[in-house]
Amino acid sequence: MKVKVCNKVKTYALLLVFAMGLLFAKTENVYAAKEVASGQCGDTAYWSLDDAGVMTISGSGRMWDVRSNGDEDEHERSWEAYINDIKSVVFETGITNVGDGAFADCKNLKNVSFCNTITGIDYLAFAYCSSLGNFTLPDSLTYLRQQAFWNCTSITSVAIPDMVAFIDASVFDGCTSLKYAYIGGSTEAGGYVTGNCIFRNCTSLEKIEVSEDNLGLESIDGVL
Repeated sequence: MKVKVCNKVKTYALLLVFAMGLLFAKTENVYAAKEVASGQCGDTAYWSLDDAGVMTISGSGRMWDVRSNGDEDEHERSWEAYINDIKSVVFETGITNVGDGAFADCKNLKNVSFCNTITGIDYLAFAYCSSLGNFTLPDSLTYLRQQAFWNCTSITSVAIPDMVAFIDASVFDGCTSLKYAYIGGSTEAGGYVTGNCIFRNCTSLEKIEVSEDNLGLESIDGVL
């Protein structure tokens, strides 16, 4: 009997050690990412970057434009020193616009998660993000400004939501891996294009589809 009791005790002890190991492993995973930098990126918008390369944009309203043209309304990019560390960008609910040049040249950026309060993606916002793959543009989007995804050479497909009424020139210029594009439309938004050469230098493009509700564009046999 003593031997059996000892064996049971050993078994329970091993199970307890195993359970605690799982608990500690789970706890370690939960708290693995730590903030390494943070700052302001709009009048009421803020950013933070963790050690896993995830940048979170929080707060409300539009992000500042960061082109360096000397305009009074533009700002320096406060995460410039970390652009090679950014692997993912997450926009939290409340952010309405991705500012000019916000993530340009973030060559290690692979994923972007847009929230459904974003209405616009501005000039050169993701230009030269050569690792950026496919993403889902939010239904709330109403415009795409010039060269917003210029030379994003890893994108293979894109779907432009129904309420986008303004597509500027060369939005996807130089996206050499882009094979398929869908452009939505609605009788409310219209889908009018004020720029040209939306898909210029998209050398792999095979097919473009356009919603029947788009009032400004049409696809005939896959050709825009």
